[in-house]
Amino acid sequence: MQLKNLPNSSLRVISGLLIGIGCILVSISPSAFIMIFLALLLLLCSYELSTFFAQASRISRQSVFVLSLIGGVIGFFNPIGDWLSYLVVIQCIAYVVFLYFPRLTLSNTQLIFGSLIYPGMCLGILANYMVDVTESYPVLLLYFTLIWSSDVGAYYFGKNFGKRKLLENVSPKKTIEGLLGGGLVALVCSLIWAYSCIDIDTFGVILLGIITWLACSYGDLVQSKIKRTFGVKDSSNLIPGHGGYFDRFDGFIFAGPFFVITHYLAV
Repeated sequence: MQLKNLPNSSLRVISGLLIGIGCILVSISPSAFIMIFLALLLLLCSYELSTFFAQASRISRQSVFVLSLIGGVIGFFNPIGDWLSYLVVIQCIAYVVFLYFPRLTLSNTQLIFGSLIYPGMCLGILANYMVDVTESYPVLLLYFTLIWSSDVGAYYFGKNFGKRKLLENVSPKKTIEGLLGGGLVALVCSLIWAYSCIDIDTFGVILLGIITWLACSYGDLVQSKIKRTFGVKDSSNLIPGHGGYFDRFDGFIFAGPFFVITHYLAV
């Protein structure tokens, strides 16, 4: 049976498993493979983001793609050190605050230059840290598991217990119960790491889990806000059953600088 003939739910499971296995393999690979993986992710997400501007001018689409790549390069080489991470986090927090004011809209120009930050610098900063950090455990795997646990918890608790909408004007299916459930599962994941093989105190790992959970959850909403602005459902159809890479890794990208700063302070 060909993949295209499978039900959408089956495609989603198969695609998710393949992506998960690939991410795990990258996480335990040498830093060069991590850099290549994150660079490819930046290229794909930048391209997908540029397609949101299909109704805008040709120059606008090209500008988004190029500016996002420039942001990634700036984030990776980090010319002003730790300050860049803090500035990006402040800007990302501003995006989150913006979600709660539905009457406010961003112009195309603001969204174009916003691509410097997200996905650009967010991925660049994450790549810089993951490549340079020399720990006795795979930090990228820690990050992935915190992201995945948050997503799985949010999906399970939202589907089974979700009643109160989180931000209905941005993402109608997301609920407060789902958000809290994601935090609970991320906390359990943090405790498992804390009592296993990493050299961070328990409080530090718990803080890392909480920060990653919140940033990941709201990163998904920020991307949903951008898509809703342009009337786009999925960033692409490159991943069967999941949409695009920007859809699949939106929270992972947005939470990157938050994770970097928290992990740096924790160790």
